[in-house]
Amino acid sequence: MNREWTGDLQILDALELLNSTVLTAQWLGISQSSCSRRYRLFSDNHAFQFDRDGSRYKANGNLDVLAGMRKVAQAIRVRQGGLRFVRGWQLGQSPISSLGGLGVEAPVRPISTMEILIMLESRLIDVAVMGLMECQSLIGTSIDRLRLGRHEMGSQLMYIPTCTYELELVARTDNPLAKQKTATSEQIASCPSVGLPLGTAPIMMDQLNQHGLGSELYNHTHYHEDAWEGFANDGSRLSYAAPFNVPGLQRRRQIVPIAYPLGITECLSIVGHKDVIKDNAFGRHFKLLHAETNNIVAVASKSVRWLH
Repeated sequence: MNREWTGDLQILDALELLNSTVLTAQWLGISQSSCSRRYRLFSDNHAFQFDRDGSRYKANGNLDVLAGMRKVAQAIRVRQGGLRFVRGWQLGQSPISSLGGLGVEAPVRPISTMEILIMLESRLIDVAVMGLMECQSLIGTSIDRLRLGRHEMGSQLMYIPTCTYELELVARTDNPLAKQKTATSEQIASCPSVGLPLGTAPIMMDQLNQHGLGSELYNHTHYHEDAWEGFANDGSRLSYAAPFNVPGLQRRRQIVPIAYPLGITECLSIVGHKDVIKDNAFGRHFKLLHAETNNIVAVASKSVRWLH
């Protein structure tokens, strides 16, 4: 596979991920005109019929050829250390900063777990560090029974669970509930709290709704701290965060946990296509990802249970 071939394929991949020639050109460091010219020429040369179809960029021809190209390109990325990865919203603003030698983070942070899984299945993304709460129908077991190791997720994906934690209810320090030793369910339910649209995170929202939470709609498809944890910037409102994100939120926004147990357990996991996780080269990648995850959650070590 020559460099030009993989470069042109990368443009198609980025267009599917970002749905914009402007954003694709910025991410790949090329001009917008070059982006448009190259994706059209590459598509025409391989009869992919790749273009905007309704609201999305997608291919409509020779899909088996495109899938084969993406499989080969992904194997090269895994073995040469050029992975594409994404962070699930569960990591908040915590960066995976030491992975420059491993690959590049895609500029996408979907709130929907299913959207990330589709990206992984189609090989647009190689690895995701994400939560498993919404995947319980695919993993076939409850989160509290997970163990460290490689496990199948459906027919195409695999996951390696690393640690579990309880989601925390958070508010700004001037919220009266933040000053109480304990908060009641009636007090919690009386405060505006952020929630996700129907179907985006049904398991989490069902559990939040049981506490009377999730009253205000989050109007974004991707993660933004301002609109998610930052919803609690108003002293009367509530949001939710992983315990390892709380110290940063407190520094940046004066957002702190409320003494009210949600009882919602999440599992941070490394998820990828089977071909990625099973590749002999992935072992060294996993060590780096696992160490970085450890660094991120270490600030809340008492609130995190590492899997063995």
